[in-house]
Amino acid sequence: MLAMLKLPTMTEQSLPPQARELPEPNPVTRRNHKREVLWQITLPFLAGLLMLIVLATLLTLNEVGTFSNWAEISTILLIIPLLILSLIPLALFATLAYLIMMLIPNIPPYARLVQDAIRKVGHYARRGADMAAEPILRTQSFSARLRTLLGKDRT
Repeated sequence: MLAMLKLPTMTEQSLPPQARELPEPNPVTRRNHKREVLWQITLPFLAGLLMLIVLATLLTLNEVGTFSNWAEISTILLIIPLLILSLIPLALFATLAYLIMMLIPNIPPYARLVQDAIRKVGHYARRGADMAAEPILRTQSFSARLRTLLGKDRT
């Protein structure tokens, strides 16, 4: 007969100590992080935005070039960020292709382990089904033998 599997439940005692309570963030590290964000992200972004506004203002006031030239420049400026952003999926796909190429030689042994485990599960499932059906088959077999001995065959 198949024994019921008892799965452990997640309780407070079963969690590792670091998952129960997390320490407070380090205030020195947090202060350094905020300062670095200001100097390395916020200020360069604002400086670039300011330069872009100044450049656009100067070019607009001086009326440099024709509409056609500005349309071509605008098209180029619109396409550049898309080209840069398209490098991210390209790098991702190249990395995935490389990882799959490295993984392919390692697949057969693990596939064999999975296949053996599935075969074992199938064996136990078949055995359990046979054990469940055995009493019914014995009863029907006994009933058929009794009918044959008594001469009450249904045919």
